[in-house]
Amino acid sequence: MKNGRFWILALGASCLVATWSPSQVAAQITGASSSNTGSTCSGANNSDGFCGSSTQVLVNDGTTFQSRYAWNINADVGIFATRNTSGNAQHNISFNATAPGSYRLDISTSRVGDMNRVNDALGCSGSADVSAVTGSSNIALASGSLSLADPGSLGSGGSTTSTPISQSSSAVIGPR
Repeated sequence: MKNGRFWILALGASCLVATWSPSQVAAQITGASSSNTGSTCSGANNSDGFCGSSTQVLVNDGTTFQSRYAWNINADVGIFATRNTSGNAQHNISFNATAPGSYRLDISTSRVGDMNRVNDALGCSGSADVSAVTGSSNIALASGSLSLADPGSLGSGGSTTSTPISQSSSAVIGPR
């Protein structure tokens, strides 16, 4: 960021949903948990900026497990000041899936958020970048992907701009 007062906000939320095929009513998802362990941020959280994340279990009823990961990273410094803030987001999901016979586990990943660059002082400049999501499983996927493409970036500039992010992918574990 060049000298000036500038505000950058990159917000995101990812969600992972695991559901059993409706024909497998005896199947169960147990021991489900969600965490942001491994997420990192640079820079202190103070009046010039913030970086943080959290997870929340939205649904955990034995046949559906849904977890939300929230992320916020921003900077707003005074004129003739610079702040660089970066971070690594990590959403960890763990669960046991038990089925009496053949099974199918449908998994969906989504990311909804926004990158903003707000120019609130003459002569300021800033940038924002959000990278791809790499999803993985300890069980081989039968089809699909848990990953999401790079949504792009807001290059260095002094104008106010916003880039919405809305992505999703799906994968299957088990027979088709």
